[in-house]
Amino acid sequence: MARNFLTSSWNSEWRNLKLARGTGDYIAKINGEYDADLFEVTVEYNKKNGAGKLLVKIDQKKKHFTFSADKSKNDWEILLGDMVPMNLDIDAGMCEADFDFTGLEITGINMDIGMASGAIMFNQPNKARIRDFVIDAGKSSFECYGFGNANFENLVIDAGMASIDLDFSGKLSFNGNVELDAGMSSANIRLNPNMGTKISYSDDWTSSIGVPEDFEKVKDGVYQTRGYDSKKGHLDFDIDISMGSVDFELAESL
Repeated sequence: MARNFLTSSWNSEWRNLKLARGTGDYIAKINGEYDADLFEVTVEYNKKNGAGKLLVKIDQKKKHFTFSADKSKNDWEILLGDMVPMNLDIDAGMCEADFDFTGLEITGINMDIGMASGAIMFNQPNKARIRDFVIDAGKSSFECYGFGNANFENLVIDAGMASIDLDFSGKLSFNGNVELDAGMSSANIRLNPNMGTKISYSDDWTSSIGVPEDFEKVKDGVYQTRGYDSKKGHLDFDIDISMGSVDFELAESL
């Protein structure tokens, strides 16, 4: 019997958002506190041929207003059930947000985090294989933890003018590709020493990139972990950088 599948779409004007795994027999549990005079909330769920689609949308009723302590409450907690594999489409807007994907079974993620700030984390191995993990970071400021647990085939990050810390610690050994358009951003990347890492980059005199000293040079613009081929898992980075900085660090132990 085929398993059910959930596609979730979060399109929003959040102020504070927390998304995490919940415990219980449900697709999602949504808790929110907001000003009904300023915001309109839409929650829809449809199911067809064993696949469900959940939409959560927060819109401003008035496009121009000033946030205040009394008039602008728009705080949300979304707890996702872990009973089915899911594909997530998230538009976070401008907000404080924490996305904790620990314990979920995720097959795809598309995140537009615009001008948000917060964290993205996988504290345990993802139960499924993510085919495409896409992050449009815009002008955001994010810390990403445990991406060595994400179990992705392709991670694509458009960093724009963002500030991003990427930590690839984790227990999984898998082969994944990381495409980073660093633009004018600042990115700090902490590598898992248990995985073979290859770094290919293109830059110009206005940018900077830092590669661990014990990496070996394959050719101009390409460096890799010593003993790359003998590693059980591999991360291959393709870095495009202009007027920004990307610094790699090889963790001593994870």
